Amino acid sequence: MTGGIPDTLAYAQLIGLNDRKYIELAVNKYRYSEQVFILPPWESIYHTDKERKQSFNEAIDTYYVMRDVYENAGYTLIEVPQLPVKARKDFIMDRINSI
Repeated sequence: MTGGIPDTLAYAQLIGLNDRKYIELAVNKYRYSEQVFILPPWESIYHTDKERKQSFNEAIDTYYVMRDVYENAGYTLIEVPQLPVKARKDFIMDRINSI
């Protein structure tokens, strides 16, 4: 997942940042496509590395906060199902091509 502006707001909420008004303004001002793909945590393929340091439970918490932030910002979420890589790619491409 790339770091978008709503992602920044979600992480600010997760760390308990109290002054989020400028991030919230940016979320409302700089909009993306109305439909956003979201991938739920998937324990059997989840692992940590130098970049991904969250535990799986933290990833679950992050997922729910991300989902709430995007929904509250008015985005329509498309949840990508837990399928093999090619099937996930096909799912995403089918949705993109139908827009």
